[in-house]
Amino acid sequence: MNALTLVVQGPPGDEEERLVGDLPEGETGTEATVAAMIALIRSAALTPQVRGLARYLSTRDMPTEAAVFRWLRNSIKFHRDPPELEFLRHPARMIEAHLKAVDARETLKPIGDCDDVADLCCAVLLAAGLRPVLVVVAADPAGPFVHVYSGVRRGPDYYPLDPQELAAPGREVQGARRRVFDVAP
Repeated sequence: MNALTLVVQGPPGDEEERLVGDLPEGETGTEATVAAMIALIRSAALTPQVRGLARYLSTRDMPTEAAVFRWLRNSIKFHRDPPELEFLRHPARMIEAHLKAVDARETLKPIGDCDDVADLCCAVLLAAGLRPVLVVVAADPAGPFVHVYSGVRRGPDYYPLDPQELAAPGREVQGARRRVFDVAP
C-alpha cells in the first residue's frame, strides 16, 4: 500500500496549500493526521467565519451540539479524497463555500470527507465554548482506523456527533476499536 500524502488547506485569504508530507502507516500515521487536524481546528475556531457560525447555531432553540450536527448534515456533501491524498479542508473555507452557494441560490453543497466534517464540527464546538473530541474508528480490532468523527465532552464521557452516518446525535458508528482525542487546549 502506498503512503498517503497529507496536505492542509490554508485559511481564507491564504491560497497556499501546505504540503505536510507522507504519512507513516498504522497508528503513527493516524496520530500524525489527528495532530494536524487538532492544529487546524484550534486555529479555525478563531476565524470570524467559524465564530460567526458558532454564535448563530448557539442561539437556536436546541443544544448547540444538536444545532451543529443538524447544520452539518444539511449543509455538507460527503466526498472522498483521492486515494493517495489526505486533504484537510479549512473549516472557514467550507463555511464560505456554503454561504456562497446559499447566496447564489445553488443546490450544490460544499464537499468534504469524514475528516473535513469532523474538523468543521470541532472548530464550531470549540468556538462555542464546548470541549470537542475527535473519535477514530477501526472496523476490526487488528485493522487500520478508517473513519473519524467528532463529539463533545460531557464529564469524563463524550457525546458522539457523526453527521455523515445515518445515526442520530449521540449514537456511534459500531466499530471494533476506537480512540478518542481531546481537541481543546
